[in-house]
Amino acid sequence: MSAFKAGKYEDFFQMWNRFIPFQLRENDINAVKLEFYIHIYFTIYTLHPMTKKSTVGVQKEFKKRKEIFKTFLDNKGKDMSETSEFLAYYALPYIPNPIDHPSFKNMFTSKWLNQITKSTEKFVSDNIMREEKSKLQTIYAVYKKYLKEEGKDQVDHAVEVEQLGNQLVAERMKFVDT
Repeated sequence: MSAFKAGKYEDFFQMWNRFIPFQLRENDINAVKLEFYIHIYFTIYTLHPMTKKSTVGVQKEFKKRKEIFKTFLDNKGKDMSETSEFLAYYALPYIPNPIDHPSFKNMFTSKWLNQITKSTEKFVSDNIMREEKSKLQTIYAVYKKYLKEEGKDQVDHAVEVEQLGNQLVAERMKFVDT
């Protein structure tokens, strides 16, 4: 979540795509809606009064983020254009100063920022551990079962596999670091 709070959209979405299960991201309506709002968050991040650090380069960065949002809308976000909840946001990339636009004023409040942050944190913490066991953990479980059935002593590799599984869990938890 540190990438989210720092406005680093590339880092955030790399972790999002890595640790939030694909099926959930694609098929769960709440996940799809949240991802749409997260894209809005990153689009306006540099303009938001609660996240703006400086005025230097803000418009250049905002222009870059609007282009990223347009790409999202033209691809993954295309289906949401049929939903009245999201229709107004399709104009966002074409509004030069959305902070002054009546349709978008609410997005520039601390309430909106806190709401999207809390929703994202909750979704990530609720769903990051839902991911099924990794292939490594599954193979290790089958291996342990085989050794037990055969009455063989476990070899030193079992410790290494257990450590790798723990490292995987630690990597997932870095994404949640709030």
